[in-house]
Amino acid sequence: MKKSKNNHQQTSLNYSNKLLLKLFIPVILCLVLSSFSSKPDPQIILINIDNGTSTQASWKERRELAEIIDKLAVAKPRAIVVTYPCIGYTSIGADRALIKAVKNAGCVYFSLPLWGVMYSHAKGIGHVQLKQAKKTVSILSSIIYENKVFPALSVLLSKEISGREVKTDFYFKRKSGLEFEEYAPDFIANLKDNAFKDKICFIGDKESNCLQAEAFYALASFEEEIAVSRNMFLYYLVFAALIAGLFLAVFLVIKKSLKKDRFLQKKGRLSFGKAALLLRNNHSSIFDSRIWPDGNIWLWMGDPSPNNGRHSSFDLEKFFSSFKEPLGAREAIIRLNNDLHEADSQSFINLILLNINPQNCVINFSNAGFEPPLIFRNSTKEFNEFTHSTQPLGIGKSVDFDEQKIALDKSDILFLFNSGIVKSRDTDGRFIDLEQLKYMITQNCSLPAQKLAERVLRVILDFNASRPSQDMIFLAIKAN
Repeated sequence: MKKSKNNHQQTSLNYSNKLLLKLFIPVILCLVLSSFSSKPDPQIILINIDNGTSTQASWKERRELAEIIDKLAVAKPRAIVVTYPCIGYTSIGADRALIKAVKNAGCVYFSLPLWGVMYSHAKGIGHVQLKQAKKTVSILSSIIYENKVFPALSVLLSKEISGREVKTDFYFKRKSGLEFEEYAPDFIANLKDNAFKDKICFIGDKESNCLQAEAFYALASFEEEIAVSRNMFLYYLVFAALIAGLFLAVFLVIKKSLKKDRFLQKKGRLSFGKAALLLRNNHSSIFDSRIWPDGNIWLWMGDPSPNNGRHSSFDLEKFFSSFKEPLGAREAIIRLNNDLHEADSQSFINLILLNINPQNCVINFSNAGFEPPLIFRNSTKEFNEFTHSTQPLGIGKSVDFDEQKIALDKSDILFLFNSGIVKSRDTDGRFIDLEQLKYMITQNCSLPAQKLAERVLRVILDFNASRPSQDMIFLAIKAN
């Protein structure tokens, strides 16, 4: 009788397991099918502008762009996407005509950062940073520019038009047989308005148009060779650990919301302005500060240098917060170098530490392999440069470092920037000319520190045609 009871319990258990399995399998199938279900192919049109042979002034280019947008808007397309930059000086009339056309159309998307000025007028702005290796194109899902997170242009369009949201970096393989309708700007005036109805129109040079159109097509179509998340293999693992993932997500959101932005805006007689473009949310560039009870400030900037593809695990924030009382910049750098060398002898860091007295506008700094600062003297409209910096941190123990002193008079400006700024190249591979940068600073020296930093970074991004390869951080400290 006891055995019969056990058999009955085992039978019941087996039946329950089978029932759970029957319920579980359809759920998994639904998730898989929903992930790979195809959507209607988007109807894409490329309007190719030959920038290589164009010698028109920027104001004229913007007026022609406004005319193209006006023509397309009549047919009510789903989206008008501008992929090419319009660099150089323009006119108020041309800018107003473009803004009016964009507002009337209501469906215009621009590429970041060269069109960042259209932020409040466009339907959306996304970055066009990508890397190509043979036929594979890799795209960062988002970047940080001027303290705002911007998605990739293709990710933005996919979310707005196709309803597919992508939150991780992705790649896609270019298809040799994939073609779109292509027209020259002069030809679109001869087409009927319904030729563009409900279409997605890309405006720019042919290569940029094709790349961005293919990226959007890959995300929207879900065909065999499509954009695939690099973290897609974690899908089922995340599903299996759903509860733990939810707790972790809530924890991270709370942690992020409680984290204070410690960047200074103004202290004593000094104002601070920072502009940055970070290629990843978990960026590697270093920028932080600490205010002491006496009002003095420690401010440090740095670039970790990876060794064998990895970065140092040394906790800089913990190091700088461990001091009970302030040291001079030189003494702190020496101690940091020794601690870094002992903790991780295989990596090194380029870093500059500033010890700032904001009341007297006096700054003592020690530079360990970081880019030398640049000082603009308002009284003479000239620049002072610091050409000397010692070796990076962590290379050797018991190394001595120099300390230098800066005194800022009213309206003088100190500039600091990381290696991503000076290693910026244009499409011909030329490095940025500091004389051009100095000229831009001189022309805009009356701006507040924050506006000045943003303006300078925008010029640098114009120079490299919005395709930065490294994080960029630019800091302006202005004496009031």
